[in-house]
Amino acid sequence: MARGEKRARDAAANLAASDLSRPNARPGARPFRALPVLEKDRTSLETCAFCPKLCRGACPVTDALPRETLTPWGKMSSAYFTALGDAPLEASFVEASYACTGCFGCREACDHKNDVTTTLFDSRAAYVDKGVAPAAAKETIAHFAEHEERTRESVARLGGAGFASTPSEADVLIGCGYTLKLEEEARAAAHVTRALLGRAPKIAGGCCGLPLLHAGDQDGFKAHVERAVQRWGGKRILVVDPGCATALTTHAKALGVEVPEVVPLVGEVARSLHRLKTLPAPVLRYHDPCQLSRGLGLTAEPRAILQRITGRAPSEFVDHHEHGRCSGAGGLLPKTLPQVAQGMARARLEEVPSEERVVTACASSLRQFRKEREADDIVTWIARSMA
Repeated sequence: MARGEKRARDAAANLAASDLSRPNARPGARPFRALPVLEKDRTSLETCAFCPKLCRGACPVTDALPRETLTPWGKMSSAYFTALGDAPLEASFVEASYACTGCFGCREACDHKNDVTTTLFDSRAAYVDKGVAPAAAKETIAHFAEHEERTRESVARLGGAGFASTPSEADVLIGCGYTLKLEEEARAAAHVTRALLGRAPKIAGGCCGLPLLHAGDQDGFKAHVERAVQRWGGKRILVVDPGCATALTTHAKALGVEVPEVVPLVGEVARSLHRLKTLPAPVLRYHDPCQLSRGLGLTAEPRAILQRITGRAPSEFVDHHEHGRCSGAGGLLPKTLPQVAQGMARARLEEVPSEERVVTACASSLRQFRKEREADDIVTWIARSMA
């Protein structure tokens, strides 16, 4: 990255000398000759590229790996200068766009609420089109069909456990993060939705397509969601994993896909607190998943659920609610920068005393935390309380 930092500084200096030396010159007037597909993101890119970087402390990736090119400014500037053609389409610039979990933390710290996440996802799509995406991204795209098939098989196993599973309808989308890697939590989620609906839920087969979006295959993501929505058929769907919910409500809609009404499971349970029994429990410390808190705006609901179940408010991390820090599990970071991703999870858990138990509401965060210590998903506690 050091080489990339020097190139970025040189590109910025050349830009200043060539354009800004002219009276009334505006850098934004220059065409995106290398990546014209990013023209729609020009305002977002310029807002970051010519900013004094006041949001740098909001990026958990920069905390774990303090490099200038990995700040929100550095990532957006790399995409900006690459789009202009001032920086080459090489790894030191391209990889900066993949050093992002999509946590929306920089947006919350920005006075302009600049949408860095979506712009960096757009730049990933541009790099995929140019054939210069990192190997981990290309591998994710190449093996997505296999991933989809494994997800369908895992959902079918849930159907075999007494839960309805039909190919054309869906009451609940559990998410591949649960069904593939966290079968116990997936069964808990199916149990909770059955209790809420009063019947066996129809479980959506397959993945929501988020791995394609994170890797940079935007066209593939859009087509996949369109096919999935046609299969689901219904006008309303409960979604367990907040990453899936954000993929549908934010990213798919932004690409023009008509999706059904998405109801996050945590939000639905919070409207039925009277159905939850109080249980004996250790002190629970709640971790705000980025996609649930900043992506979907749900921070009070999971806390109300845990307070109802345990009889006391959950313990808090130093940074919490909409300012909660990322676990490092999102945005393909565990594949593109695995050590950085795990370092982010470790930093979160260092705050937690040994007598407390971490609870989150996201399959990816749960798996990331469990590499370091025991942790729970909120859906497990809900299922126990509804048993």
